[in-house]
Amino acid sequence: MSKRSHLTKLLVLEFIILFSIAYILYITFLYPIFIPGYGFGETFSLNSDNEYTVSITVSAPRTALNIRLTGNTSFDVNIHGVHHKALGSFEYKIPAYRSINITLSSGSPAVIKLSGRSEIPYMELVFFGFLLILSTIMFIKTYGEWKRMLSSK
Repeated sequence: MSKRSHLTKLLVLEFIILFSIAYILYITFLYPIFIPGYGFGETFSLNSDNEYTVSITVSAPRTALNIRLTGNTSFDVNIHGVHHKALGSFEYKIPAYRSINITLSSGSPAVIKLSGRSEIPYMELVFFGFLLILSTIMFIKTYGEWKRMLSSK
């Protein structure tokens, strides 16, 4: 292998290493709080203007989505026809790539906050962790060969 091909290989491996690190950081820290269409949370007011009822649709991204509804008073939650009584908070897990219709209702004025957190895509974390380790080992080996090649001439 020539010096130029070693240098090209080192640059490609360096790019793979940096991309793997950036992606691992993204799926570990940023992805869990990213919920399409809702951000991290949204507040709903149940009052006489909306007849103490609000309907929303929540979609899970490519991983399961854990949602939490918290209110300043008790409220009712209806998810696909299944009725739940919440005494101030309610938690639910939406499977990946699914959408649910939630109807919130109350007999009195209420303020309800929807918040959620996506689960980390662990298979991607394992894949990019393995890619990071493999490319780092290859980088070290190629760098050693390149240094030997430079010092021998």
